[in-house]
Amino acid sequence: MPFSGIETRGQDFSRKSFTGETIADAVFDSCLFPKSAFRDCMFRRVLFHACDARRASFDACSFEEAHFTECDLSSARFQGVHAPGISFTECALHKSIWDQSQFPGLVIASGEFDGAVFTCCLLEDLRLEMCKGSRLKMRECTLTRAMIQGCELRKAALTNCAVDFSRMEHTDLRGARFSGLAASGVVWDPVQLDGARFTDCVFTGSAVRADDVNPEARGLVFIHDAGHADHGTNGR
Repeated sequence: MPFSGIETRGQDFSRKSFTGETIADAVFDSCLFPKSAFRDCMFRRVLFHACDARRASFDACSFEEAHFTECDLSSARFQGVHAPGISFTECALHKSIWDQSQFPGLVIASGEFDGAVFTCCLLEDLRLEMCKGSRLKMRECTLTRAMIQGCELRKAALTNCAVDFSRMEHTDLRGARFSGLAASGVVWDPVQLDGARFTDCVFTGSAVRADDVNPEARGLVFIHDAGHADHGTNGR
């Protein structure tokens, strides 16, 4: 069926495969996409609202002005995707997989993504707002200028990520693990870090303020403009 310029409600696309499709100026409302597969597809000015896309896969797809609202994308997979400015509002993204993809300006607002995994992704200017994502994992991702506000990210793990000029406010990072982070201009204030652990992390010209018990920070070093180094949190 043609996908451009359509507005459809309640249609069942479960387990369907789509290759090389251009989907433009379209609205999908309360549609079913469980285990559907999109490959080499282009999405332009597309809205998905209240759709079920559990275990859907998006391989080598491109998104322009694409928005998901109140959708369930649990265990969905995004691989080799280019999606500047894509947004997810009030969506479930539990155990979703994001691999070797570019999401500059990604926005996730009021979402839940327990167990989500990001690997080798470009996430510059990421915005996470009022989200819950315990056991979130990010490895070798670029989060330059990320803004994270009012989120619960307990037991998250960030490994070898670029977090320069990132900012976190009122975010729960209890039990989180940070490894191999070398960044400048980081401001995390205030955050909760009880039980968090930093390993081989160096923050230059940065400030991290924890409202609760300090984390285990044997591998966290703050370097100030004058070259003075502090160890542990609350460095300024």
